[in-house]
Amino acid sequence: MYKFLFLVLLTALPSHATMMISYDSLYKKMKTLQKPEFTDLTLAFLLTNTDRKGECRFIDLRLTSDIHNVPLFLFANGEINLPYDEALKDSKARLILQQADNHPSCELTLRLRTRMPLQQTMSQQELNHFQQQFTLVLTELAGSVSKRWLPEVTGVIAVFSQQDSPEHQLTPEQQDVTKCQQQRCEIRLKALDAPATRQWHFAEKPIYLLPLLEQNNPAN
Repeated sequence: MYKFLFLVLLTALPSHATMMISYDSLYKKMKTLQKPEFTDLTLAFLLTNTDRKGECRFIDLRLTSDIHNVPLFLFANGEINLPYDEALKDSKARLILQQADNHPSCELTLRLRTRMPLQQTMSQQELNHFQQQFTLVLTELAGSVSKRWLPEVTGVIAVFSQQDSPEHQLTPEQQDVTKCQQQRCEIRLKALDAPATRQWHFAEKPIYLLPLLEQNNPAN
């Protein structure tokens, strides 16, 4: 579901297979986020299984080339510790994933999210800023051809650490454009006309923000 997490499918292979992806293709995507105007955001790479009901099970995950052999690991949130390294690109490195037997096949996907720690209270101006940043980055990543089919960024998704967060201290106007479920709150900023100084008081600090995309465009 696009409304929960921006995922771009790179590849998916049957169980018992070895996934091989050119590092250069991943490097080019990461390079977009190196521009000074996009320093508030980061592009993370995740491994998930195709049935979305559990984590990707694998035997080995690494970057290899004629001169490199770099083991990789997953963080608790499923993100890969993928380095941004020009030397790996120049050596034509490949990401190699050896999948475990008798488990669902794996996918490598992207997560565009905020980079730095967030505060428990955020202003309307901050949320609007991140919405605009998400729009600009997604447009660049999509390219001149694909951007015409890119769903509109209508707001942001705040992701929290607790499974069932305490009730957020939101005004009635803010509640009208906010839908919370488990660890996530979708905030439809496009539907809200509020002053830039308006404060959003969350029950806890968001871990990060994700783009909320137009819900008429189904995806992950």
